[in-house]
Amino acid sequence: MLATRYSYDEASGQILSVMTGRLHGIASNHGGGLIVDLEIAKEIDDEKHYHKNGSLKDRPSISLPDTAVMGEAIVVPAIPVGSNIEVDKVVIGTGDGTDLELVFELDGDYEIKISPPFPYVVAATILTVTP
Repeated sequence: MLATRYSYDEASGQILSVMTGRLHGIASNHGGGLIVDLEIAKEIDDEKHYHKNGSLKDRPSISLPDTAVMGEAIVVPAIPVGSNIEVDKVVIGTGDGTDLELVFELDGDYEIKISPPFPYVVAATILTVTP
């Protein structure tokens, strides 16, 4: 019988590896989760999931807009504490758990990136600002 096993860091829940094989060949008593349902197993992605409270969970994400109007604020809610906030590869601040408000005075394309602590997923977009 085929199964998928994933190993994870017990402190953070970060998935460290995913492997599929015969059940007797990959099952063990070491820290990790065992998924026998291959429909679920093929979806395991360390970029999208983590281990919490005995099961796989989706990593939380931050939604960024990809368009804005020059001079008008865009608001990104509840930036996690400790997140690096970058505009065009320059760190402009650190998240403190509150909303982020950005206003662009010039039209053009801006690279926005928010790098939050684990388990959050890094958010990045090219923001197009129009007049």
